[in-house]
Amino acid sequence: MLALPAFAFALCLLAQDPPEPTAEQALPTIEDIVARYEQEGLEFKQGPCDGQLGAQAHIAVPEGFYFLDGDHARKLLELNQNLTSGTELGALWHTGGGPEQSWWVFFEFSNDGYIKDDDTDIDADGLLKQMQEATDVGNAERQKRGWPQMQLLGWHKAPFYDPRTHNLTWSKLVEAEGEQTINWSTRLLGREGVMSVDLVLGPERVDAALPIFGSLLEGFEFNSGHKYAEFTSGDKLADYGLAALIAGGAGAVALKTGLFAKLWKLILIPILALGGWLKKFFGGRKRPNEEASGPGA
Repeated sequence: MLALPAFAFALCLLAQDPPEPTAEQALPTIEDIVARYEQEGLEFKQGPCDGQLGAQAHIAVPEGFYFLDGDHARKLLELNQNLTSGTELGALWHTGGGPEQSWWVFFEFSNDGYIKDDDTDIDADGLLKQMQEATDVGNAERQKRGWPQMQLLGWHKAPFYDPRTHNLTWSKLVEAEGEQTINWSTRLLGREGVMSVDLVLGPERVDAALPIFGSLLEGFEFNSGHKYAEFTSGDKLADYGLAALIAGGAGAVALKTGLFAKLWKLILIPILALGGWLKKFFGGRKRPNEEASGPGA
C-alpha cells in the first residue's frame, strides 16, 4: 500500500523539469581546463600553428587543437598519473565539441634505428598476453607512487600494417578505477627509429574521432634527412621488427634495447566528469564569472 503513493510521487518528479546542475556538478569548460593546467606550468599553443616534434618531425596543428611540446606533454601525463619514458616530443588536444567530445594525441620517438618491415607475421594473441603480463610491472611502479592500478582488457582493434604509408596500427582497451579508455596506437617508421602516436579517448568517441585523426596525421612529416625512404647503407638497424614493436620489443630484445618500460605505458586522461583525480585538480575552484559575481562584486 505504501508503494503506490511513492510510485505516483516518482512519476510526478519525472514529469517536472530536471533541476539545473550546481556549480559543483557542472563540467569545466575548455578554457577552465587550459587555465588550470597553465597554473601548473603547462604552456599551450593554439592552432593553427606548426608543432615541432623535437629534431625528428613536425605536424600542422589545425584550428580546434592545442599543442604542447615534449616537456609539457610529459608534465601533463604525470599530472594525470601516467608513467612517462622521457622521450615524449609533444601532445595535441582536440577541443571541438567541448570537454565531452575532446581527445588527446601523444608523440614519442624511439631512436633505435631503422626497422625493416619485411616481417608482417604478427601473433596478436601472443603479444596481447605479453603486454598484459608487462602491465603488472607498470602497476607495481604505480603502486609505489600511490596511483590507481591500470588494466589492459584486450584489443579494441588487432594490429595491422600499411606498407604504403609504413604505418603500424592497433588499439587497446584500458581501464582504471572503473573508467575505460581507448589507446589507439600508430607507429610511423622513420630513418632512425619510430614515432609513436597514441590517440587517447573514450570508447564512445572512436568512430567520430578517427576521420579527424586520419586527417591530422596527413599533416605529420619527418624532417628532411629523417624520413624512412632516406635510409642508406650503413645506417643503424633496429634489433627488432614489426611484431616486437607492438609490444615495445618483447622479452630479451626489450631488455636489451630498454623498450621494456614501454610495455606498460598505458595512458588515461580523465576529462569526462569531475570525478577522481580531476575533481581534486579542480576542487574548490570557482569559475572566473562566479568569482566576479560573488560577495562584494
